Amino acid sequence: MIYEEYVGYMMLACGMRVGVADPIGALSELELPEGVRVQLYDPRAAASERQIALAFLCAVDSFLTGTNRARRIEVEVLRYLACSTQIEQAIARAGVREGAKEVGVMVIAEKGHDPKPILEEVVRALRGELAPEIAFRAEPRELLERRGLDPRRADRLPWSEGARREELLLLEEMVALRL
Repeated sequence: MIYEEYVGYMMLACGMRVGVADPIGALSELELPEGVRVQLYDPRAAASERQIALAFLCAVDSFLTGTNRARRIEVEVLRYLACSTQIEQAIARAGVREGAKEVGVMVIAEKGHDPKPILEEVVRALRGELAPEIAFRAEPRELLERRGLDPRRADRLPWSEGARREELLLLEEMVALRL
């Protein structure tokens, strides 16, 4: 599981195998407390825990500074995850489709809410089982190409012991959306 806290917001993300045909429809029937949001995403749109965490951090920061493009924080997270300025494009790149059997689920909670019981409710609503190993499934180079970025740009980045150059370029593109 991926857990982040940032200025009064908490995010818990995990991969999940779902047992319903329409995960988005099943999720829409769930009644969430005020201050809690849930976003499903396609695990093939994320290459690492760092990418998921950075999408959350950038989204919270954009809401705090009033530079958000989406009205809801969970959609802003999806926008950063997809490296897109356009919400429609972000949904196309990183959103979950009807019939998806594997999804990433992200619970975003404001201070005072524990995201873990909400994640458990989501698992029940989607008749699923948590599968942390599928929270991210993409190869960074493949994601760069799908986003129209030249993967050779990564070759110019310095070598890192903790992340592949292609992943660093993806993270750089996400941060550039904040500028």
